[in-house]
Amino acid sequence: MKRAILALVCAFGMLAAVPAYAGADLSTDAPAATDLAVVVTRQTAAGPVVESVAVDSAREARAVVSDLKRDDDTLAVGMSRTYKLAQSNDTRRPQQWALTTLRAEKTWKSTRGQGVVVAVIDTGVDATHPDLRGRVLKGRNLIAGNTDTRDQNGHGTHVAGIIAATAGNKRGIAGLAPKADILPVRIFDSSGFTDTIYLAKGIKWAINHGAQVINMSLAGYDDDATVKYWVARAVAANIVVVAAAGNEAAYPDPDYTGSEQAQCTNGVANFVAYPAAYPSVLGVASIRSDNARSSFSNCGSFIDVAAPGQSIVSTFPDNSYGRLSGTSMAAPYVSAAAALAIQEIGPTYRASKVRELLMSTAKDLGAPGRDAYYGAGLIRPSVFVQQINTRITAKVLTTKTAPGDPVTLTGKLVHTNGAALAGRTVTIRLSTRDKVYRETTNSAGRFTHTFALKRDATFTMTFKGDGSSDNSRRSITYDGVASAD
Repeated sequence: MKRAILALVCAFGMLAAVPAYAGADLSTDAPAATDLAVVVTRQTAAGPVVESVAVDSAREARAVVSDLKRDDDTLAVGMSRTYKLAQSNDTRRPQQWALTTLRAEKTWKSTRGQGVVVAVIDTGVDATHPDLRGRVLKGRNLIAGNTDTRDQNGHGTHVAGIIAATAGNKRGIAGLAPKADILPVRIFDSSGFTDTIYLAKGIKWAINHGAQVINMSLAGYDDDATVKYWVARAVAANIVVVAAAGNEAAYPDPDYTGSEQAQCTNGVANFVAYPAAYPSVLGVASIRSDNARSSFSNCGSFIDVAAPGQSIVSTFPDNSYGRLSGTSMAAPYVSAAAALAIQEIGPTYRASKVRELLMSTAKDLGAPGRDAYYGAGLIRPSVFVQQINTRITAKVLTTKTAPGDPVTLTGKLVHTNGAALAGRTVTIRLSTRDKVYRETTNSAGRFTHTFALKRDATFTMTFKGDGSSDNSRRSITYDGVASAD
């Protein structure tokens, strides 16, 4: 029987050698400003300017504020206040550059992956870890044939923490989808190796036990018909399947006996990682804190997206924490992002739509367009959540009209929960004109525009959450213009 050897794709050797985080200083421990000051915004000939006025006492501050309020040029005035970063209060959160890059806290305002089941097919998970307690479901140990999914290696617990470590509990770290449920499926021995039979059975078990996302932070050298089959079954079961791209780009595996080396040459790698390369699997590359590709991250046409994977702090067994680097760490960020999307979309989600969302909203890195190093680019949960949670409704008020007479279009921009979005710009295009119209929504989220149409036309309305991403789009056709004699 063929035994395709699969290896965990994290660089364990880096654990002790990786230096302390050297990215942007995210500490919230810096002393707050204590000097009293009044801040005023004044209207000037050059436009509004903001100024600070030092004061010696609260009494003086009140007097200054009172005087400035009487000034016709004052637009706003008040005492200076202290602010801190809007991030979770977990003690190691400042070390989690990945959550900052992915704008986790912004995304959590909409979704935290509540109740979404993410299968972690790995070395097991330490369900007793304080940052994972209550987030780990009853799983399966396919090595021993029982339900003992304790982690004797550490890799699976690290992956699980990246996905679903509790946020806001004033300890440890936060996962990107801190309300997701982890379904542990142990298929690796303590040394971090497994083979076809266990991986295939692991995927099958996850399918049969409610997984909505399957994370596989592992990679194999060979195309494996059995694994490919079960991956296809998972995809057919409406499961988002995520797999690591592998770490052989800079460090070819010395046990690889093929004549070709694994290094990326002009974006082409001779090493293809499975199951990342199978159809409909999200193959994940790793990036550093500066958004550059990690030197170890494999490349090739099978790369779909990129995520943080270098010097990642997460949970370890025995109530501990540590750093690991590898595409093993990048993959669970994508799995967590999928969980966020599934909760936001709701029970009608389609795995194919989730995959499309993650790729279509990714931030392009490297060469313009999709490439072999980053795929579609860096995942952006805060952007795709905006796409999910807004919608445009519209109608034409005019029923019949003569050519050239006014036709009124009205619409509404809302969140999927029904809340109106006020003060937002909706772009309107007509199929009959090479021109763009823009309307701002009112307090009820409504917008209106009147056109003079000479013939029937299609109106396409778009709301953009930022400069590069369409959040909502709606097209309607008006066919009420009477034919000219």
